[in-house]
Amino acid sequence: MTYVASMREVAGSAQVSGALHTDEQVVFDMSAYLTVYKALRVYANVRNIFDAHDIVSRRTYGARPNTPRWVQVGVKFDF
Repeated sequence: MTYVASMREVAGSAQVSGALHTDEQVVFDMSAYLTVYKALRVYANVRNIFDAHDIVSRRTYGARPNTPRWVQVGVKFDF
């Protein structure tokens, strides 16, 4: 789990809620692996499991969301 608090996008001392700011984010990731043989391992990573959509920036080209859910699967072999 990763937590990132809401923050201002422009320097200043105004309340975050009243300024141009990013969204508060809570993102969950998961990883697992399975050892098939002594030197062979299969693994999987899932990032942003719940596919949360949060604004991470509005500057310079408008609002941009965080990375969507993605899955990575692979094989590692030790020689």
